[in-house]
Amino acid sequence: MVDPRGRTLYAFAADAPHHSACTGSCLSYWPPVPGADSAALAGSGVTAKLGVLKRSDGSSQLTANGYPMYTYAGDTAVGQTNGQGTNLSGGLWWVVAPTGAWVKGDSGSTSGTASGTRGGY
Repeated sequence: MVDPRGRTLYAFAADAPHHSACTGSCLSYWPPVPGADSAALAGSGVTAKLGVLKRSDGSSQLTANGYPMYTYAGDTAVGQTNGQGTNLSGGLWWVVAPTGAWVKGDSGSTSGTASGTRGGY
């Protein structure tokens, strides 16, 4: 999946459904994808259940199948997946497929998205 700007979405293995474990300096590397009133309006091909959680700072964050979604500061262009499979900020990070499943495979690709499908939300 990608955000409205085409940036790849990631899940953090240390998170739990409806709870983000990424706080403090983690957020400078893994910005939360903002939640929106229209979060339930998925782009073409997205079958994950989208929602919104309220972060401890009061902001909202997009969720896919209950898990918080992030982008990665190391992805500097549309379609990059440089955060895939990395062990940063206290845990592993995985690209999220349009189904909401975590793609656990190659790490640090410089182009393309999970399974070659864009799946914007």
